[in-house]
Amino acid sequence: GEECTDGLAAFIAKTVVMENSSKFQPDAALDQDHISELIVLSTERLLEKDSPSLDTLKMQVTFDRAYAQERGTIV
Repeated sequence: GEECTDGLAAFIAKTVVMENSSKFQPDAALDQDHISELIVLSTERLLEKDSPSLDTLKMQVTFDRAYAQERGTIV
């Protein structure tokens, strides 16, 4: 398998919440059932095979991390 960074997991979870705004209220606390469902949906997204959207999210997280590191060394 492939290792999942904290940044990728957070980005995927945020994407799942945004795509399912009828299930998850971004400003509200999640109960245990919602947390479990979020974990399942995020895991399913991370395990997708041949997924251009997942590849795009991975590239975005990699870019964001590299940009933040570069910006930290410049400032």
